[in-house]
Amino acid sequence: MAAARGYYALIQYCPDSSRMEASNVGVLLFRPDPWYLGVRTAEGNDRPRRFFGTKSFDAARLNAAKKALEIRLRHRGTDFRTLDDLNAFIDTRANDLIVTAPRPMSVRSPGDDLERLFQELVGGRRKPQAEQEKASEPLVPELDECFRELAQDRQIQFNQRVIVPVTGRELCIPYSYVNGRENLIATTQFPAKEQSSLNVATQWALHGDLLQRHRKDGNGSPCKFIMVALFPEDHPRDVRMRELLLFGEYQLQVVEKPGVDGFIRAIREQAH
Repeated sequence: MAAARGYYALIQYCPDSSRMEASNVGVLLFRPDPWYLGVRTAEGNDRPRRFFGTKSFDAARLNAAKKALEIRLRHRGTDFRTLDDLNAFIDTRANDLIVTAPRPMSVRSPGDDLERLFQELVGGRRKPQAEQEKASEPLVPELDECFRELAQDRQIQFNQRVIVPVTGRELCIPYSYVNGRENLIATTQFPAKEQSSLNVATQWALHGDLLQRHRKDGNGSPCKFIMVALFPEDHPRDVRMRELLLFGEYQLQVVEKPGVDGFIRAIREQAH
């Protein structure tokens, strides 16, 4: 394949911008034509640990920041068509993770070139490509991005294992946060088949009801269960209405796809 002009930039951890000291934790590669955007971040934090010391950063928050940046680039990077688009994104960075000014390079095989850049400039452990692809595809990307950003300075939990009272069923809840009480947020893609979809709704309604009625935090406050529901585009209206009515009977909050943006705004205002 013929070489084309591209650009690479380093992703760096910079805990104190006034000192201008940074440690490389990832790299991105952008090629406008033919279009390509790739990003790699280190799985571990060996470099910043060696550079700044173990007590100088919170590994969980740094990992969350790296994941949030990966997700943002993978899902918004498709809008980047020019170097100016990439620079505009870089200018919005305002936390401990910075992206350096892009540098030009010749790109022939973007996947191989990105791997070489990572090994030369970052090194250390990284997630295998298949793992990165899987991890970067949450069911509701914009919701996942919101929580990854909030996790840097708030009490957010991911993939929390909870036991449903009475039934003893263990659930994996993708997101939870506290705003005076514990909020458990599940995300579900409802099946296309009518009976299967109703069965899923019935199971989640039961789980949510039992959690809200019996699960308490350390202060004795009941939790709130929220379902982010993704219905198929051709989902029959009467089936969807029956499922929403079922959740309503148990006083469970349901957020459908059109309401996700408003839900995210509310979370940003409430989470602490």
